[in-house]
Amino acid sequence: MWRTERHRLLPVLVASLGAALPTIATAAAPPADDRHLGVATCASTTCHGQAKAARGSNIQQNEYLIWSRYDPHAGAFALLFEERSRLMAERLGLKAAHEAPECLACHAEDVPAALRGPKFQVSDGIGCEACHGGAGRWLASHYSPQATRASNVADGLAALDDPAVRAATCTGCHVGDATSRFATHRIMAAGHPRLPFELDTWTGLWCTAGGREHYVVDADYLERKPPPASIDVWTTGLVRQGRQLAGILQARYRTDRGLPDFSLFNCYSCHREMRLADWRDRGRDAGGAPGQLRFDDSSLTLLSTALAARPELQRDLQAATLGLQRTAGLDAASVARAAAALESQLASIETALARSPLRRDEAQRALAALARSAARGDYPDYASAEQAAMGLSILAATVGNCGPDSAAVRGVFASVASDTGWRPDRLAQATRTAAALCGSGPGKPVTDR
Repeated sequence: MWRTERHRLLPVLVASLGAALPTIATAAAPPADDRHLGVATCASTTCHGQAKAARGSNIQQNEYLIWSRYDPHAGAFALLFEERSRLMAERLGLKAAHEAPECLACHAEDVPAALRGPKFQVSDGIGCEACHGGAGRWLASHYSPQATRASNVADGLAALDDPAVRAATCTGCHVGDATSRFATHRIMAAGHPRLPFELDTWTGLWCTAGGREHYVVDADYLERKPPPASIDVWTTGLVRQGRQLAGILQARYRTDRGLPDFSLFNCYSCHREMRLADWRDRGRDAGGAPGQLRFDDSSLTLLSTALAARPELQRDLQAATLGLQRTAGLDAASVARAAAALESQLASIETALARSPLRRDEAQRALAALARSAARGDYPDYASAEQAAMGLSILAATVGNCGPDSAAVRGVFASVASDTGWRPDRLAQATRTAAALCGSGPGKPVTDR
């Protein structure tokens, strides 16, 4: 299947995006209210702890080995003991990174003591239950012959095959939230990497971490939980990223005095080479006055591109995004109101896409729109260009014959290989070429990735 093929070829994407991607190792899912029993409860050789994949089983049964040896999430807590983390803690005035709540919030399953089972260990990092949900209710029953997918989910097992559930699970740390998980400008200035993210791409990076498949999409898997199309995961992730931003903005502008945290703005509003001329004109009415800081709307820009075939949704999203940007230099109440309006609009888009996902012909229009947007300069900074490259990879695979290893897609990622050498005109040329080459093929069915 194409989804399996794409995951196998994703090292191409990793090489193209460069050093920004190691942040995949530092994100966890939000803990649920269910009791967390610990990784050790899943590691038995009769469950998920075998040394090699089992034969005649509907699961591999070596998932613990794959997680512990190859999954970067397993090392998230250990990262807090490295020299870089020690220096960050020192700069931030923290006693130790591995004891700091602001670090543990995403580098471990930092669940309340009352919800920790006897085998639970914070040192496990981002374990099974961080993503699959606390196992207190489903551990003893999920392998029963009588158990069904529906019964397991009802008992608290996260339905990660649902793009909306997966998006909510992953963005909590990979994007941030309005509560404890928020990579502030201060944290980043102390040395934390930037947090680039796109749900479908990051799913692929996780699935193939260390060159090992975390699960096999075979006939049994398809019967139990058919995987969603990449384009559906992509658009759902973009919506969720926007909603996370809107939620954080509302929370911060309700409580902060003066200018809120700089991390809410586009990094490249400030961190750019002054020799570039494109900072003077974004190529479209982006809202705000010249020189004004801009909220990070890179995922919203790509979502607008994806909605090229749904003009009513695209128009309302653009209006809400523009309304938010125009408040960036105004009072806190104005920003909070604009962020609430944006979140409401995104909720409507989320409902509309869940009811009627993008078809292949609409994906083809989105691919053409992406090339036109790049030519207009709608992706004028590295963050939005990065999102454009990942989006093009998904759209090209959906509508044409171009996989992530194709020359056309490689060319797009080469144009965003470095934020220091990146230029909008190179992205424009690469996306124009890719759209022409990849958008004309017969493609594969949207439901067969």
